[in-house]
Amino acid sequence: MKNLNESSSITLLQRIFWWCSGVNISLLVELKTSWQKFYTVGLAIILSSLVSALSFIGACIFHVDEYLDIIQRMFYVFIN
Repeated sequence: MKNLNESSSITLLQRIFWWCSGVNISLLVELKTSWQKFYTVGLAIILSSLVSALSFIGACIFHVDEYLDIIQRMFYVFIN
């Protein structure tokens, strides 16, 4: 089995995205056909986390408590 440091075609960005997708990187090094799939999954996880964080920060900055209260009331109506 190859060491991760020996494979020069794997970038740090790929490793970060693979880690975010939850894949075992030492096994994935052997399966080059699955690299893109897990790269895309990790990218989707990071982008969705970034968008949700920016949304939360925007809500805190612009004091959209009224809108959040309306959404919360609508949520409680649907679950009750």
